[in-house]
Amino acid sequence: HTRDSFYRKLDGNKIACPINVDNAHWCCAFIDFTAREIKCYDPYQNARPAHAATAANVAAHVLRCRGESTDLSSWTVDENAAGPMQVNNAIDCGVFVTCYLMCEAMGINHHRVFRQADMPFIRDRLAYELLMATES
Repeated sequence: HTRDSFYRKLDGNKIACPINVDNAHWCCAFIDFTAREIKCYDPYQNARPAHAATAANVAAHVLRCRGESTDLSSWTVDENAAGPMQVNNAIDCGVFVTCYLMCEAMGINHHRVFRQADMPFIRDRLAYELLMATES
């Protein structure tokens, strides 16, 4: 499979894993192969074991493609890592997850970078960046 060869060539030791829940909600997990840990972030702070299981399946698949052991029993799994919390609406989970992913990619501690009140600005900023990228 093409996807399997992608995972074999993946040189980073961290993977961001967006997780769609029942086509109605977004959360995400970060898989760190060096630290051997999985952290799940849910904007509602209501992550479920199934979210961690999804991330663990991704981690095991990547390890299998790399020819490494898929035994995750010694890994640390945080099923509900603390982060900024979504309040007051049910539509910003995707924006929160995008912010979690961007902060992680830039090595920024997301705990104080954004909050619910910032979502209108962040949504507009993301739209602007996407529109500018398509014009290039």
